[in-house]
Amino acid sequence: MGWRNWLKKYTKFERGLILTVAALSAVVLVLFIVVLSSAHGQQTCDSPECVRAATHILETVDPSINPCDDFYQFACGTFLKHAFALGQPTTLHNFRTIMKNQLKEIVVEKTNRQNVSRAVQMQKKFYRGCINETAVEEDNDTTLVKLLDEVTGGWPVVKSYSWPERDFEWTKATVQARKLGLFYQFFVRVEVYFGNDSTGRIWIRPPFEKDISSSYWHKENLDHMIQIAADLGSQSVGKSTDLRRTLDFTEQLIMIVQKHYSKSEENEPIEGYKNVTVGKLEHAFIKIHWLDFLRNITNVALTDNDEVIFDANEYFKDLYFLLMKTAKKIQANYIAWSIVSTNSHYTTKKIRDEFANMRKVVNDTDLTLSRTDLCYKKSTELFKNVAEGEYIRRHTPASKRKYIKELIHNVKTELQLVLEDLNWMDEETKTLAVLHLKNITEEVGWTELVYDAKKFERFFGYNQLKMTSDKLVDMARLAVINAVNQYYRQLRQTNREEEEEYVNTPKLDVNAFYLKYFDKLILPTPILQGHVFNERRPHYMNYGALGSIIGHEFMHGIIESDSDETWWSNRTTKTFKKISQCIIDEHDTYLGMSDLSANATVFEENVADFSGVNLAYTAYRKWSREHGLEDKLPGIQYTPNQLFWIMTSTYLCHESKPSEKDKRKEAMHATPSYRVIGRLQHSPHFAKDFDCPEGSPMNPRNKCRIFA
Repeated sequence: MGWRNWLKKYTKFERGLILTVAALSAVVLVLFIVVLSSAHGQQTCDSPECVRAATHILETVDPSINPCDDFYQFACGTFLKHAFALGQPTTLHNFRTIMKNQLKEIVVEKTNRQNVSRAVQMQKKFYRGCINETAVEEDNDTTLVKLLDEVTGGWPVVKSYSWPERDFEWTKATVQARKLGLFYQFFVRVEVYFGNDSTGRIWIRPPFEKDISSSYWHKENLDHMIQIAADLGSQSVGKSTDLRRTLDFTEQLIMIVQKHYSKSEENEPIEGYKNVTVGKLEHAFIKIHWLDFLRNITNVALTDNDEVIFDANEYFKDLYFLLMKTAKKIQANYIAWSIVSTNSHYTTKKIRDEFANMRKVVNDTDLTLSRTDLCYKKSTELFKNVAEGEYIRRHTPASKRKYIKELIHNVKTELQLVLEDLNWMDEETKTLAVLHLKNITEEVGWTELVYDAKKFERFFGYNQLKMTSDKLVDMARLAVINAVNQYYRQLRQTNREEEEEYVNTPKLDVNAFYLKYFDKLILPTPILQGHVFNERRPHYMNYGALGSIIGHEFMHGIIESDSDETWWSNRTTKTFKKISQCIIDEHDTYLGMSDLSANATVFEENVADFSGVNLAYTAYRKWSREHGLEDKLPGIQYTPNQLFWIMTSTYLCHESKPSEKDKRKEAMHATPSYRVIGRLQHSPHFAKDFDCPEGSPMNPRNKCRIFA
């Protein structure tokens, strides 16, 4: 209070003048500090990206914690204090939400972008047709009724006495439904199966129980089924009896399906089966011209010499006797209802409401979706990979990919230098390790194919899809025809093409991958955002977060090969096991237990963590020497080097739920706190940047170093 008493000696005017001078002096002092800092190259970055980066630091770091005592609590403390209240268990939690919203925006956005691909335009067209309930009501389900006429001659309970029973055959109905893009796996599934020899073969098998039960066959739903038949024009007084008999038929069909699958797994043929050619395929009871049938189903020019897996002899025998005792109109009722139910989302509101009541019985999750969310979901099911490809193209543009590839190159170069300088790896293994590293390719966002929209669409068959109708049911079935055609094309693909299908199918994951089988480092688009990466902020932020992730994945390319490849010599392998024991010991000491010592996956992850972060650091320091000192963040006291280490840690901040803390034995990684502390404790660089005394918790005298 002394200064207030001192001011009372002066007049009001004099007091104002004194305070004004004091304020101006403070401003001058701040300006002097800024000028002095600028003279020493310590300018402050005030761009929006730097402001956001500074905000991330302020919201995550706890400056009250000594970084030399517990760097995890220092780097993550403020975040951890508020994680529960904010509903964010990890700093990456919102990444997935942002990705989902950005992906959805591509489909639902109202603006018509000029540069979107043809497939995206078709997906958006379907979505808009789906939410246009006025157009659906105007159609009044006439499109669906006409399709039933083409498949079964109509729905018998609707057609009543005019239904052409003489013309009905279930095999013809199956083929016709397939050609029209409707559900067609009524009594048989025709799949593509790749055996150990990687050759695609047709696999003829029963439908799955879920194929049948997903059509809401349940006695509690009978009244709703009767009402839907009436809504579609049925005036038959016998529709109740016929639908009840159809329900009974369906229950018997499910029983013989269950009998078959009780002897086999869903994904593998019955043990002891023998391949047979199409020309020799026959069944003692079910008589089908198999070559014509399979050609029509697959839309592939099969021959009598193509091999088929047929392990359902007993099922077809049971099916024969079931069909023999069942009237054709009951069989047709079952087929027609399967088609109606699988197109229920595209019908008028009165029918959709009846299906909504039926979904309550089977607890279908679609029941809880709004119309817009349902239509978006259906658009992603019918147009697989389309929005995903567009998302990657939008959010990893060329400039972003160029920056990240340079970062990858710099980290990779550091690893090569480390390998060449290792004294515990023999020369033969060292040479092979460097060669292996050079052969690792990188994909930013996803593989190159996705960035050429036309090639991408040809790869997935969308170049052959034509939306020739504005009717919702028609748009859906045209997409299905194209998807099923693409599926059966696998019969004429080689194993290499199957591999390409896997690696070129875009995956949107907040993670990074080293695909060992393909020697690829992949950085999916969703991880390349927020506090992990932004090309417009200082490099120490990006090298710290993304660079350490890249270093970690490159290490997998070296250490995972030791598991089941032969290019590590026996001597090198033996030495590696000896010198890496310190990582196991350190981890067990940190946990106060030894339950993870035998977990090879966690061990490899720890080795990758320990070395990957140092590769990123030396890569950044080399970049900094070449390009000069970078600007500081506004309002942040830490140096660029210190911010590098902070950024290696903030993406790992994780407030575990109690249930998660009991699952450490099954974990793929060590606990987040150990991943931060363990690798920095044993870094040859970290302690110097934070002036941690030797012997302090974050700067032990004996360090565990394997690679970098």
